[in-house]
Amino acid sequence: MQTFQCLTDSHQEAILRDARFNEIHRHEPFDDDFRSRRRAWVEGNMDARHTGWETPQEAASRFDEAISAYAGRADRLVICSHGMVITAWLVHRGRVQAGSGAGAFWAALAFPDVVDVELD
Repeated sequence: MQTFQCLTDSHQEAILRDARFNEIHRHEPFDDDFRSRRRAWVEGNMDARHTGWETPQEAASRFDEAISAYAGRADRLVICSHGMVITAWLVHRGRVQAGSGAGAFWAALAFPDVVDVELD
């Protein structure tokens, strides 16, 4: 919410919150391996480190469902979320290449960053 509020003059009550736009569901220690573990997930290379994590396909489907729910309600939909779920969704929509392409896209994201996507 704080990131989004930096981008708009809107009051907090004017911002719609939808949990389907949340970052991926995971339980993860914040240790020295967090970047490589997250990149492996983004690239679709899940292993024992990702036990109990939402899959990239599950996260992308959830995100896509939310976008579909709001499609046509306005000329522009502004979503503020996190890089892993956005990357999974972009792969799902064919806008980012799966595997190492997804990893490179995710690693290049700035914090914060803006991704502009034209929906079909």
